[in-house]
Amino acid sequence: MKFLFASSNEFSGSIDLSSLPGSLLAMVLDNNCLSGGVDFLFLPHALLRCSLHQNDFRQEVVVFRRDRPKILNVSLDNSKFQSFVDTHGSEVPMHVVADEKIVALYID
Repeated sequence: MKFLFASSNEFSGSIDLSSLPGSLLAMVLDNNCLSGGVDFLFLPHALLRCSLHQNDFRQEVVVFRRDRPKILNVSLDNSKFQSFVDTHGSEVPMHVVADEKIVALYID
């Protein structure tokens, strides 16, 4: 599987990102009712886009792998997360977009 698009389906519960297929290029699960924390440490290396905004995720610190070789974009709700760091504790810069409701990680 290369693409997982399931926006606006009212899916609920938590998600386990560690069991995603290694071939996944894009995952768009925005505008659902997913909740709990989000663990980005085990995202597939091939993943380019991860859109999880407009859900019910909440956690203080979001940790990304320091080596994010391919990912170009991660979108999350701005008000539901306090800080973004990598596995060495360094701040990961996020950009506020969409009327300050969404924060996004963009990798050049």
